[in-house]
Amino acid sequence: MKVLLPDIAALRLALGLPALQRKGVEIVVASDALEARRLLREHRPRLAILSVEGDGKNRTGAEICREARACEDLRQTAIFLCAEGAMTARQRREVQASGCDELIELPLRPRQLLDRAALYLGLVERQPRLPVETLVDIEGIDSPCTSVNLSTSGVLVRARQGLAIDQTVRLQFQLADQQLLVSGQARLVRVVPGETAEELLLAFKFLDLEPSAQRALANLSTFQYEEGGGWRRVTVRGAITEASPLDALAPLLVGRVEMDLSGLTYINSWGTRAWSRLLTQAQARLKELKLVRCAVSFVLAAGMTEEFIGPGRITSFYAPYTCPHCELDELVLLEVTPALEAARDAPPRDCPRCRVPMDFDDIPTAYFAFLGT
Repeated sequence: MKVLLPDIAALRLALGLPALQRKGVEIVVASDALEARRLLREHRPRLAILSVEGDGKNRTGAEICREARACEDLRQTAIFLCAEGAMTARQRREVQASGCDELIELPLRPRQLLDRAALYLGLVERQPRLPVETLVDIEGIDSPCTSVNLSTSGVLVRARQGLAIDQTVRLQFQLADQQLLVSGQARLVRVVPGETAEELLLAFKFLDLEPSAQRALANLSTFQYEEGGGWRRVTVRGAITEASPLDALAPLLVGRVEMDLSGLTYINSWGTRAWSRLLTQAQARLKELKLVRCAVSFVLAAGMTEEFIGPGRITSFYAPYTCPHCELDELVLLEVTPALEAARDAPPRDCPRCRVPMDFDDIPTAYFAFLGT
């Protein structure tokens, strides 16, 4: 198994090469873009990391990536594109359009890339690291139950026996990664059919969690859920990748749903496809889906893939601005109004620091493309 790398010291440190080499991974280093292009075809590595910038003389990493995606022999090669420094939203969009699997921006902490690379190399299973199959003991249910999703607000449980809605029970489960036993009262707020005729999904709301358990669950949860006023409100946090338990989110997408995406930090190509499938499959169960406070990464994906928001409607989103005078970067929350939909352009904004007009840090026609979906 081989990995192709550019000759960038910071990248080698972030990747944790000794740990990969101990697992039998062979490292191939390219001195420039021309050599990277040649070695990519010669070695057909499982993972190739290419410099976005190239070397100024030969093809850029994005151009090499486009070539590789058109080559049948390299279809199984995962490609990371690496930028030595922060990129603007516009630059990220241009690079991601090349078909890369991941976009990396240096600097990174030592070994920060190790888990991500190991995933693509098949050295870890493509499964969530969250304890989504944690055994849950529920008062009044004798058969085994397993958690589908854990959050600070409650737990979604797969079971073969139901309880009465609003019934309060004691439940208990172990967070294996943290050696923490969670025990407390919870109220059953919803019961929905599972994947089979014998299976039920039970949604419990916690009533008395200890602070230590709340902190632990906050670190684990992918999404939070609450219900009220005729709406189901889901908050999505972290990254959407192949390791995200989106299947656990599907049963919650029923009726009127408001989804807060401000905590979304990253979405890769696997995540984009999985998210599109999730919303397409939920369309028949939804009466209305509002997507609010959408992060930049979500807006970029929505503009590139028509199916990404499915039956949903973006009502507010963050937009990137930068000040040409003091270089302040700012994310501004914008409401989707008829005027904005008609203009499909960034509203003017003055810098809060120096009061000069700010620049919109992307191509407006591309960034606001989702308004036409």
